[in-house]
Amino acid sequence: MEHLLIKITDTLFIGTYETAKQRELLRENGIDCILNVAAECENFFETEFNYTRMPFEDRENEYIRRGFDDASEIIFKYSVLGFTIMIHCTANRSRSSTVCIAYLMKKKGYSLRRAWETLKNLDINLSWNRNFFLQLVQYELEIYGSNSLVAEDFDLLRLQR
Repeated sequence: MEHLLIKITDTLFIGTYETAKQRELLRENGIDCILNVAAECENFFETEFNYTRMPFEDRENEYIRRGFDDASEIIFKYSVLGFTIMIHCTANRSRSSTVCIAYLMKKKGYSLRRAWETLKNLDINLSWNRNFFLQLVQYELEIYGSNSLVAEDFDLLRLQR
């Protein structure tokens, strides 16, 4: 598995489980905090980094939406304090990207379309399951009262990867 660490904002990175094992890579990139959103991934270096764990499964019936607000608050809090955070799951394609997009919508004012395009333009190979996508569509509706993407866009987005 590739060691992947991609900068999303000045204080937010997204990475993989393999990245989370690379103490020096994390330090070189100024990572202070780690948000682990994968049930199967253990935390490394817990005495050296501020860890938060949200153990989500990468399965069709997972209700990842239950973590959107808390994850957004955690990322925002650390950012305001001047800390740099990395979100990771196993491969950086589904859960961490979903949580990252939820944060960009909730705290940065991005539409779902803009957040998706931001990650796509950074060469993040998004591999959402349909359920995660639909939860983001619903979240955008809750935040803004309208949608920039709808359920029918799911297949189109998968083709554009």
